[in-house]
Amino acid sequence: MLTLGSLGAGGQTLRGTVVDATTHGPLSGTTVHVQSERNQVRQATTDSGGTFSIGMPAAGLYTVVATRIGYLPHRGDTVRVGDAETVSVEVRLDRNAVPLRPVVVTERTSWLPDGFEQRRAAGFGRFLTRKDIETRTSSNTSELLRGMPGIQLTPVRRGRGSGNILQMRGTAGLCQPSVWIDGIPLVDDGAGLDAILTPGMLEAIEIYNSTSTAPIQYRTGTCGVVLFWTKRSPPDDGKRTRWWKIALGASAGIGLVLLLR
Repeated sequence: MLTLGSLGAGGQTLRGTVVDATTHGPLSGTTVHVQSERNQVRQATTDSGGTFSIGMPAAGLYTVVATRIGYLPHRGDTVRVGDAETVSVEVRLDRNAVPLRPVVVTERTSWLPDGFEQRRAAGFGRFLTRKDIETRTSSNTSELLRGMPGIQLTPVRRGRGSGNILQMRGTAGLCQPSVWIDGIPLVDDGAGLDAILTPGMLEAIEIYNSTSTAPIQYRTGTCGVVLFWTKRSPPDDGKRTRWWKIALGASAGIGLVLLLR
């Protein structure tokens, strides 16, 4: 359903909510990108209520993209924003989980991302493998970084749960590091990290206290960089591997309902 309208004078704004199409529950930690016809890009991450708000640089036609772990990325829907208009959108993500066939267990092999061992040998960052993660026995993902040099965690409540804002101590004081999950940037203040990832989902973590020491493809922002790598099946090398957790494959159809008012 599409209805049009505008609010009083002021800048243009795109706001909205991302929900699960089946449960209608809000989806926190969803990254929402909007791109204009002139390739101007704005983005935001949904809060614990699944809501977001983005200021538009100018009136015009914008492409809306929504991505979240566990759902297929949604791309290509467009919305027109007029002068001094506030546009509201609702993004509905629909997921179908299909259980995979069990894997025969013979041995356990740890999977690590490409270049991980080379980066660890170079010694520019700090590295946690699955064994390190399990040894720390932390209930929250952010807590895995507690005590790491240069890291500061600030407690914050999100909805019914709690977590930590992840920050680094630099020469100019505290700053917000760039956070990446499986090569995808997390656009957040760090407080949404614990809502997206649990320690049991992780295979490895890389921490770089300076952007200049991070791998070149992840050098964003002016603070440090933290890379999270989740568990997955390693490339087929002719060996059978042991996995104690059978993953659920997800196929999702995503609908975008635009309510302009």
